[in-house]
Amino acid sequence: MEKVRRGKRSTLLEPLFPNYVFVNFDPEVVSFTTVRSTRGVLQFVRSGSEPSIVSIEIIKSLMVCEDSDSVREHFREGFCQGDNVIIHNGPYQGVSAVFKEPDGDKRSILLLSLLNNSVLLSVDNNDISFSSSQ
Repeated sequence: MEKVRRGKRSTLLEPLFPNYVFVNFDPEVVSFTTVRSTRGVLQFVRSGSEPSIVSIEIIKSLMVCEDSDSVREHFREGFCQGDNVIIHNGPYQGVSAVFKEPDGDKRSILLLSLLNNSVLLSVDNNDISFSSSQ
């Protein structure tokens, strides 16, 4: 998770599904009541009256992504040169740009393509975030 505190961008690792527990059990061997009575478990996520089932492949892919060194390193560093970002405030609101380098603790230099020209722009860190196309 990327947060801005006192104008400084910091990245934190937060749970993707807070307060959710993924369990794998055979309902013929372990009853739903046993799982529900486990401390901290309130209810099953359901589709209608049936508990939702998440495939083991999806769980494994989430675990691999979370454990990857590149993901962890990216969170430590914040924006990296070449990252696609989007500007949220000011005259360039909604414009996509490329992160070039930090400009002190509170600002970043971005590369924009305007009217077939490349332009460098210094933007407040509060006004940019990763582009959803990454």
